[in-house]
Order: sequence, then C-alpha cells, then structure tokens
Amino acid sequence: MTNYTMTAAIIICPIPRQTSVTEAAAWMAEARSSDVPMTWTVNLKTLATAREAAFDSLPDVALDLSADWPPSRQVLRQAIREARQVWPQLTSIIARGSVRLDLRDALVQEGINTIVVDQFDFQHRGSRRPAPRGWPCRSMVWGLWEVALRTTSGFSLLDHWVRWRCRGHQAGSLHILDAGESSTSPATVHRRFKRHLAWIRRETPHRVQALPLSELPAILRGGIGSSSRGSILRAA
Repeated sequence: MTNYTMTAAIIICPIPRQTSVTEAAAWMAEARSSDVPMTWTVNLKTLATAREAAFDSLPDVALDLSADWPPSRQVLRQAIREARQVWPQLTSIIARGSVRLDLRDALVQEGINTIVVDQFDFQHRGSRRPAPRGWPCRSMVWGLWEVALRTTSGFSLLDHWVRWRCRGHQAGSLHILDAGESSTSPATVHRRFKRHLAWIRRETPHRVQALPLSELPAILRGGIGSSSRGSILRAA
C-alpha cells in the first residue's frame, strides 16, 4: 500500500462561456505569477478563447465534455482530436453529471489517462490498481484513472476540505479545489479561483503539495521523480 508524505491539492478552474480573451489572459497571468499549478477546464466552444489567452505558454488543460457527452466512440474520438488540434498536450477529461463511462477503452486509445467525475458509479466496485488511502481515485481499465469530485457520503471534496481545516492538519489526502463549471459566471469563478490560490500559497510548501491534474497518474504510479515536482508518496 502507498501512503502519503504530504497532502495534495489540484485546482481546476473553468473558462466560462462569457469570459473574454483579455479576462482569461489575466487569470492565467495571475496563476503563473503565484507559481501555483492550475488546470484550466475548457469545452469545444471555449478552446479558442483559452488558447489565445495563453499566448505562448502551455498551461495544463482538461477538456470538459459534461454538457455534451459523446453518444458513441466515434464522436468521442472526434471531440478529443478536435481539441488536440488546439491543445496537443491534452490528457484529461471532465465529465460531470450522468455520463456514459462505458467508453473508457476509447479514452485510453485516444491518449486520455485521467477523467474527473462527480462521483463513482457502482456498476464496478473493483480497481485494477489501488489508490493511496484517502484519495478518491480508481482505475477500472489500465491506463485510465478516475477521480471523484464527490464522495459517497454526498459531501463535495471542498466540504471535506473545510471540515479538515476545522479539525486541523491531517496529512495524506487529495483535495480537488473546484472553481466552477463552464456555465458559472466569470465573477464567481474568479472569486473562487483567488480563494483557492490564497489557500495554496499559505499551505505550500510545508503542508500541501499543489499539482496539475495531468500529473496525477505519474504521482499515483509513485516513485522518486515520477512527477516534475518529485514524489509526494512513499511505500509503507
């Protein structure tokens, strides 16, 4: 079993539909200046805005297919390939709400290794690879990790983060700090974004390790040097 040496946190922040290129560029510049890893979630309609806002940088990005989950493997592949024309490094998908996860093998074939869902379905209870204790992750097919935004208790991971903060530090957990969805207003997203950044800056580097979503599979594989930020796990 793999255990934690430090609590991990991933911030996922959408580029809402109403966000201008100038506004998105200011958010990305703020994240870069804070030196806190950030994963931006975009859909097929906001891809161009996010790419223009990023200028020459290549921030971490996840494709949000929640609102229009592809009905078939062919449509899913087309969506991923369309997104890759803009973001070649894409390896993560966001899938909120009721979506078909019986296309896991197609995701792997298209080079996707991480998918974020609201919560796990109970069709399959096993995991091909064990996740560290306290991490809401599972692997139903080789090469793909699923991460739950909500636990089976119905509390969001942000709720558990607040409860954890009230109890005091408890090393060894993974927190997904979610700034909203593509339909959330830009003002609300930015407010949450700034709150998450402020918390990470306070807690890093002694209590919390921040990482982008794309590095999660390498972290879960463990081992020194498995991530560009070094390993935060150890074998018990």
